[in-house]
This record gives sequence, structure tokens and C-alpha cells, in this order.
Amino acid sequence: MAGIIGSVSPFDEKEDTWQAYCERLEHFFTANEIATEPKRKAILLSSVGPKTYKLLSNLVAPRKAGDVSYKEIVDVLQKHHNPRPSVIVQSH
Repeated sequence: MAGIIGSVSPFDEKEDTWQAYCERLEHFFTANEIATEPKRKAILLSSVGPKTYKLLSNLVAPRKAGDVSYKEIVDVLQKHHNPRPSVIVQSH
């Protein structure tokens, strides 16, 4: 078995945007030929770090983070970190 190329650090919202983190994660998947959804989800959940994992768990409750699809995890955290601007607020 070949070695792992690169690494994925925990997500830190002070250092990175969620979108940029996901882009780096996709590069990691490509470099290591990780194509299956279950593996991508396992890597994401095991690498995001305790703060983001706890946040995700709260956002998807009462389900467990591991019971949510990879795409839903990415989307839920994207919506949290980059919420759509309020139409009412923008009109002022």
C-alpha cells in the first residue's frame, strides 16, 4: 500500500474559510485517490478537529454526525460559516 500524500489539518475559522478548507480537502482526496463517499466522510469527520465536530453535531442533532452524508456535512457547515445575507438587512 502506498503512503499517504499530504495531510489535512483541523479546520480553524481564524486561519481559513470553510470553502478554502473544503478545496484543500478535495486536493487531498485527489492526491490520495480517495473517491468513495464513506471514506471521504470518515476523513472529513476525523480531521476537522473537536471544535468543528462539536459544532456539526449540534447543527445536525438529533442525528449523529456519522449518520449524515458527506455532502450534507459540507453544506451544513458552509451555511453556518457563510450564511446568506438577510434581504431585510441588505435593504437598509
